Amino acid sequence: MRPLRSRASRIAAACIAVALFTVMQNVLVRRAAHAPLDWEWSAFHPMVYWLAWGRFAPVVVRVAERHRIERGGARRAIAYHAGAMLLVAPLQTMTAFVAHWGLLRAAGAGPAAPLLPWLAGSAPSMLWGTLAGLVYYWLIVGLSHAFAYQRLYHAQRLAATRLEADLAAARLRALAAQLQPHFLFNTFNAIAVLAEEDPPRAVRVVRQLSELLRATLAHTADQQVSLADELALTRRYLDIQQTRFGDRLHVDVDVEPAAHDALVPALLLQPLVENAIRHGVERSETGGCVAVRARRDGATLVVEVADDGPGLDAERARRGPGVGLANTQARLAHLYGDRHQLALRSVPSGGLVVHIELPLHTVATSPS
Repeated sequence: MRPLRSRASRIAAACIAVALFTVMQNVLVRRAAHAPLDWEWSAFHPMVYWLAWGRFAPVVVRVAERHRIERGGARRAIAYHAGAMLLVAPLQTMTAFVAHWGLLRAAGAGPAAPLLPWLAGSAPSMLWGTLAGLVYYWLIVGLSHAFAYQRLYHAQRLAATRLEADLAAARLRALAAQLQPHFLFNTFNAIAVLAEEDPPRAVRVVRQLSELLRATLAHTADQQVSLADELALTRRYLDIQQTRFGDRLHVDVDVEPAAHDALVPALLLQPLVENAIRHGVERSETGGCVAVRARRDGATLVVEVADDGPGLDAERARRGPGVGLANTQARLAHLYGDRHQLALRSVPSGGLVVHIELPLHTVATSPS
C-alpha cells in the first residue's frame, strides 16, 4: 500500500502545481489585457478542475500499467485506453463542476440556481473541459509509460551490471585458481628432488607447504587482502624456497609501515616472487637475491619485486610472460581497468624489476 499512497501523493502534488500555474497564467493574462479578474473562473475553477484530476489520475496510471502500449499488443491496449478515456474524461469534468457548485454553495457564495439547471447552463464549459480531459488522459498515459520504461531500463542496467560484476568475479576466481596448481606443480617437483638428495629437508618442505596451503585456503574467497596479509603468505612461500636453496637464496623485504593496510589482489606477490626465484636464483650457481618493496606514493601504492639474475634477455622476451605474470596482468586489468600499471624493467647491473602501481585503497577506506 505504501508505494500506491506515495505515488498518489506525487500525482496530487503535480496536479496542484499545474493548478497553481494555470491560475497564475490566467491572472497574468487578464492583467496584461487590462480586463477585470473573474476569480471564480480564472482562479477557483482551475484549482477544483485539477484537484479532480488528482483523484482520477492515479486510476489512469493503474490502467496504463495494466494495459501498456507495446509491440504485440498495441492495438488492443489503444482500444482499451480509448474506451477508458471516453469514460474518465466526462466523469472527471462532471466531478469538477459538481465540486465547484457544491463548494461555493457550502461557502455561501454559490450560484443561486439549483445544481442541474446550473450544470445545463455550464454545458459549453463542461464540453471544453471534457475535450481538454481527453488530451490530459493521453498525456498521463504517455508519462506513465515513460516512467515505466525508465524504471525498466534502470532495472535492466542494474541486472546487466550485476551480471558483468559476477562474470568478472568468476574470471578472477578462475585466474586465481590457475596460480595455485601452477605453484603446486613446481613445489612438488622440488620436493621430489629433495626426497632423493636430502629427505629431512623434503619433510620440512612438505610441512611448510601444508601451512602455506592452510593460509591460502583461508583467503580463497577474497579478491583483495591487506598487503600485510599478502606479505605473511609470501613469507611462508619464501620459507619453502629458503629450505630448498639454503644460503643460495637471499631475501630482502622493504615495505614501509604505512603501506601495510593497503589492499592488493590476493596472491599478487607469490607468482612474482616465484618468477624471480626461477629466473634469478635457479640460473645462478651462487644463487641470488629476491627483493620485495612497497611504498605509498600519494594516492598510489607502488609494489616492486626484483631479482639480480640475468634480466630480460632476448629468449625470455621472445617467450613472453609465463602463467604467473600473465594471470597477474589479467587480474589487475579486471580489478582496476586502466587505473593500474605493470612494467618489466631490466637493471643495467643485472636483474629484473616488476613494477606495479595500484590505486591506493586501505582496509578502512575500501569501497564497498
